[in-house]
Amino acid sequence: MVRSLELRKPMLSVIILSVLILGVSHASAADRNTEGDAWLRMSPDARSVFLMAYTGGLSRGFAEGCLAYDRIAKPKNYDVHKAPLGKCLNRGRGFSRSVDYYVKQVTQFYESFPSDRTVEFHEVIKKLSDSESMTARQMHEWFEEHGHRK
Repeated sequence: MVRSLELRKPMLSVIILSVLILGVSHASAADRNTEGDAWLRMSPDARSVFLMAYTGGLSRGFAEGCLAYDRIAKPKNYDVHKAPLGKCLNRGRGFSRSVDYYVKQVTQFYESFPSDRTVEFHEVIKKLSDSESMTARQMHEWFEEHGHRK
């Protein structure tokens, strides 16, 4: 348990730093301090670490939520595809491509469409997940059509 906690400390530090960096972006869109602007101010290395921590935390949190439900539900059906655990895990957002791919796509999105810099990072990364797999242009059109800009 202590070793597990020690392994989580660096990731926790990255997550806290990332939240602080992106939290500042909510101050005011008027002074262009948006999530997209914050992303573009980060160094390439910081973007990679942030994205790795974000997708890793998202995936792990989702899986732990599924496991918690499975412990509570105590399913009688052990067919992996029919059991609640299998169904839950299959609904998770996958990120099977390299971190560099996602960093490049997020950067391209925010650079190519300055009006979309108000779109929150979690919305952008959701559109890049395996289940949606959108390009920067597709995301721009989707956010424009669905009004996800602040």
